[in-house]
Amino acid sequence: MFITYLNIFRIYYYIDNFYEKMKQEITKKQKEFFAGCMLGDGNMKKPTKCINAMFQCQHGPKQYEYNKWKSQLLETLGAKFYKYTRKTPNKKTNKLYECTITITNCNSEITKLYDLLYKTGKKKITSEILENFTPFSLAILYMDDGSLSNNRIDSTS
Repeated sequence: MFITYLNIFRIYYYIDNFYEKMKQEITKKQKEFFAGCMLGDGNMKKPTKCINAMFQCQHGPKQYEYNKWKSQLLETLGAKFYKYTRKTPNKKTNKLYECTITITNCNSEITKLYDLLYKTGKKKITSEILENFTPFSLAILYMDDGSLSNNRIDSTS
């Protein structure tokens, strides 16, 4: 089947409306996850012509199991897990790399978080998001962007 922009729009539109009807609530653990992940590798966006936002997060092959676990944690929000090879080469090495992605469907509950995080169009962590920051969130942030060297924890964010 030939996929066109119109077909993609239709898919997002139907998914958007389908999940809007389901009104799946975000659990406390998922809120804690988002608090850590949005400080790290996670991002949210509203696809063109969609009412609601979606979450996505990419990792390299070394974090395959971790990213797969993320999709399982977000399964109630319609999360899917994919493995693919990037289409654009790395700017430093000029190589194509495999990566994994966790992506949710558009969801009105994610839109609430999106509206808190992207008030100005750029991601900005708010006090409302930090209210859900727990030791679990810190672990997510560390797994996303952290490293340990010389008994010091660093973060790339």
